[in-house]
This record gives sequence, structure tokens and C-alpha cells, in this order.
Amino acid sequence: MCTARAEPNDSEFLTGRVATTALAAGYLLVGIGFWVGLATGLIRLFVAVLAGTVVLVLVSLYIAVKREGLITAENKLIGVFVILGMGLLFGLDEFTALSEGIIYVLVLGVGALVPFLLLTYTEYGTST
Repeated sequence: MCTARAEPNDSEFLTGRVATTALAAGYLLVGIGFWVGLATGLIRLFVAVLAGTVVLVLVSLYIAVKREGLITAENKLIGVFVILGMGLLFGLDEFTALSEGIIYVLVLGVGALVPFLLLTYTEYGTST
């Protein structure tokens, strides 16, 4: 009788069946915690459960990235321009007297149009 024990490696640590079940149980406990916190009016419990929710969402995002390979060159480019667009939105809104319409057109151009044009008319991110 062979009793080989499977050792988890780094890539299976949070993506295995047991980890997924534990994550689902965590979400269930957070839901129950929210219900109890709201029903009893305990703000400290509510805040603790909210912090637990943030942790669970971060773990879920990590699992999604590891399983699906979401970090691609195209996604990095789009993410950089979206962050630039958000910075532009807050900067122009706070420090200039431009109208909202002009600000939104500039932000849309930087956050969506520029990466679209770069990905459409260049070979950035293509695996040729």
C-alpha cells in the first residue's frame, strides 16, 4: 500500500479545492457577521466584518489572477491609462476652472481613447 502525501506547492496554495471551500466558508461567515452586526447594532462587529470582507476580496482577486492569468500586457497598459485618467480627473477638477464637460472629455480621451488607439494601431501586447 502506497501512502504518498501530496505536498502543496506555491501555485496550489490558495487555488486548491480546500482553499476554495475555506474561502466560501469565509464569505458565509462574513454574511452572517454583517447580519448579526446590523441586527444587534454592534458597530465594532460591523467594522470588523467589513475588514474581513476586504481581506476576503483581496484573497479572491489573488486567486483570480493566479488561476486565470489576468495580468497581460494589454491589461497593464489599460490600467496605467485608467489611473492616469483618474489622476487627471481629480487634478483638473480641483486645480483648474475648466467646465465639467471639458474635463470629462479629457479624462475619457486619456483613460479610454488613448489605450484603445495604442492597442489598435500598434503591435503592443501581441505575441507575434
